[in-house]
Parts: sequence; C-alpha cells; structure tokens
Amino acid sequence: MRIDPGLRIPADTADQISAAAVPGNGAFLTDAYPFPLTAELVNREVRLRAATGNEVTELLTTGGFPPEPGVKWPGDPALALGREVEWQIDEGNPPTREDSCRLWSGEVLLCSGQGLAGPFYIHEMAARAWAFSEALKQVREDVFEIQVVPYACARSFAPALLREGEVAYRGFCRRYAISPIQASGAPTVMTLPDTAVTG
Repeated sequence: MRIDPGLRIPADTADQISAAAVPGNGAFLTDAYPFPLTAELVNREVRLRAATGNEVTELLTTGGFPPEPGVKWPGDPALALGREVEWQIDEGNPPTREDSCRLWSGEVLLCSGQGLAGPFYIHEMAARAWAFSEALKQVREDVFEIQVVPYACARSFAPALLREGEVAYRGFCRRYAISPIQASGAPTVMTLPDTAVTG
C-alpha cells in the first residue's frame, strides 16, 4: 500500500491502518489516526489518502428519514438544535424566529492571515475531513491551523446552504439584515499530524 506522505502516519501504526482499509469502499475511520482516510485502487496499486468531506458524508449518510413539509434536504436532514434562530430580511421588516439546525464548516487558516472556508455539512466529521484534505493541498509551512466551526441555521434555509455552500452563504450575508445562518459556538482547532513520514 502506498501512503500519502502528507498524512505523516507513524511507521508503527501504518500496518494497523492498512488492515482497516478496504480499497474502493470509500472513506473509513480508525482509532489509529485522527482524520478520516480513503483507500483507493489506482493502476492496481492501493493508495491511502485523506478522505474528502463528500466521501465522509456518504459514509455517514443513513437515509430513510421522512420528508419534511416544504423542506427538501439533499440527503439526511440536519439535527435540530432545540432553539430558534432570529433572522431579518431588512431593517424595515420585523425579525422572523424559526427553528434552527446545526451545520458545520471546515476552515484552513494560513500564516498570511488569509484562509479557506469549506462547504457546509451536517456531520462535523465531514467538515474535519474537508479542512484536513484541503490543508494537505497547501504548502505545509503556509498552514497556521485548521478548524471546524459550528453554525445555527434557520431550518428552511439549510438545504440550499448544503447544496450551494459559500455562494448561498454570501447571498445570505448580503441580502439579509440579520443572516439566517449564524456561528453558534467556538471553533474546534485541530492539530495537523507532525510525526515521521511513511511512504
């Protein structure tokens, strides 16, 4: 098995991780490594790499949920937060209160002060996977840290946000006096692996 050197998997755990990998089955999780991985067959060689957010979403999607009136989810519905979120179209209209749900987004913060924000996911692990796989595409020394951010989203807006990502988010911020999606907690910072490389 060829392991992406960027994963920095210690030699003593590489065999354990390789045993858990089933080529072609998509993303998988293992206690031996802090981020989701994918084993794929490329030219009859098994390659181990970081899983993407979409691969983790596919892994964690269960399906079989009853449809919600007026809300068309692109997959499993997001979990209810058990509280309302307030949003407002403009200052001339009264605020609207609506049940909220939890969404997650990954971020890659760069040493330059800039950063990358990922799509929105219903699973925190999918946002973690996105942040990690995107960080590996950057020059390692340029990455300051990676994190996932929890959001509270008005339930009726969440499906569009999951489908359209940053485009929908920017639209919400421009069109609404109070956005229907709001950060709902402190980001969770994740440490990039920094051990010996195996290849």
